[in-house]
Amino acid sequence: RNEGIDLTEQMLSRARARAEKSGASGYTLEVGDAYHLQYPDNSFDLVLNNYMFDLIPEKDFLLILDEFKRVLRKGGRIVIVNMTKGSRWFNTTWQWLYKIQPSLLGGCRAIELTPYLEKAGFENIRREYLVQLTFPSEVNFGIKL
Repeated sequence: RNEGIDLTEQMLSRARARAEKSGASGYTLEVGDAYHLQYPDNSFDLVLNNYMFDLIPEKDFLLILDEFKRVLRKGGRIVIVNMTKGSRWFNTTWQWLYKIQPSLLGGCRAIELTPYLEKAGFENIRREYLVQLTFPSEVNFGIKL
């Protein structure tokens, strides 16, 4: 099964419209909270999270990663995408914009999540760095053993 959550009904409405347009089926979209997932332990083979950690307080990273780990089955995979620190001078534009006016980036800021995945006990962690139109992102992969 495919389950999708977001904090707001507005974002879920957008996701539903995209899914309907694509013809996708076999999914559920509901309002939810990453701090307290409404799923039993060991429910999923994969948890995918996109551009959330760059919005939440750093002190909460481990709380949420522990919750993601709770709902993953043994051998389950986690994939997390977020804004990250750029490696080239032109990538730093995004960090500069965040410093002067965070709302211009929707509140997103550059983070590096790999150390938190390690602290949360994920294994076989791998990080990929990518840039789209100068916007730096990282994709982190891990496994619950």
